Amino acid sequence: MKRLITSRRRALLIGFLTGLVVSGCGTGELSVFESSRSPRGDHEIVLHLAESSIPSGPYHIFVDVRVDGGASMRLIETTIANDGVPPTRRDIALRWVDNTHALLCLHESDLADRGTRIIIASPPRAEQIERC
Repeated sequence: MKRLITSRRRALLIGFLTGLVVSGCGTGELSVFESSRSPRGDHEIVLHLAESSIPSGPYHIFVDVRVDGGASMRLIETTIANDGVPPTRRDIALRWVDNTHALLCLHESDLADRGTRIIIASPPRAEQIERC
């Protein structure tokens, strides 16, 4: 006689599998890829990079902003494709335009460039832009 899976066992199995999948899609250790102060030196942008927990998964990019020496705020979380080699400053470019505006440009192999304008205001914000 076949043994039926009870609803409790089914829930535990689904929970376990979901946890396994979600934990496998996370990031590895976070490292500072670049840190840059505004032209006047009163604001700072720190770009962190982390490998994916899954083999050949995308690199994860986190951008933190510190305004006027205050607490750091996570402004951007995105990914860049893994083309087999770690990203360089040619692939990920961060540049201040003036004291309150910066550009983050992602140049991915075989994909269109992506750009984000970082605006230091109250509160800081990020806007997608067409070109970099």
